[in-house]
Amino acid sequence: MNENFLHALLGSISVSGYEEPVQDIVEEEMKDYAEEIRRDEMQNLVCVLNPDSDVKIMLSAHADEIGLMISNIREDGRLQVIDRGGIVPATYPGQQVRIRTSNGEVYGVVEAYRNLFKEEKLETRHFLIDIGAKDREDALKYVNLGDPIVRDTHIRKLANGKFTARALDDRLGVYIIMEAMKRAKERGCKAITLDSGLPRVQAHGFYEHYGFEKSCYGFELAL
Repeated sequence: MNENFLHALLGSISVSGYEEPVQDIVEEEMKDYAEEIRRDEMQNLVCVLNPDSDVKIMLSAHADEIGLMISNIREDGRLQVIDRGGIVPATYPGQQVRIRTSNGEVYGVVEAYRNLFKEEKLETRHFLIDIGAKDREDALKYVNLGDPIVRDTHIRKLANGKFTARALDDRLGVYIIMEAMKRAKERGCKAITLDSGLPRVQAHGFYEHYGFEKSCYGFELAL
């Protein structure tokens, strides 16, 4: 088990729309295994074995994760956000967060107070993130509008060989596919693997672009 590769995938801050870091990790890992690597403007990454084969087998997983994005910086220096993907708002108040910026990571916390939990429908518009800034001008020294945010969680080993981490859906799938491709190459097998930066539904057009057609089982290549 290549734990370094897995931990790098799980530690990456790659919220939907900001997939570059995690795809960089995959591309670097697979450069010595894939015969061809393709990457598009939507940050879909395709690793190919035997690209000239008439028969194609595709393995696919999405590499992005749900999270937040800075939408406003208040005069008091606190951050307002919108969600990127289907987050569960009730799981965020009181949680520490990591913010990916052009100058590295910045840390903060989603404020939590009693009245916040009285909201009938808690949404991201109710969130305020404190990064310790004195005011808006000070906050802009550390973060900018559009910076992505994830919860500051850890990879922890559990009993019986199990573990817990953020973004297991579906970076564990990405990991399994890429490791399977390595084994396939060692055994002389041929395959296409797709590491998609898109959610399941939006990725359909990308699949079709490579010749796969919809079927009652999902997608299959018309041979």
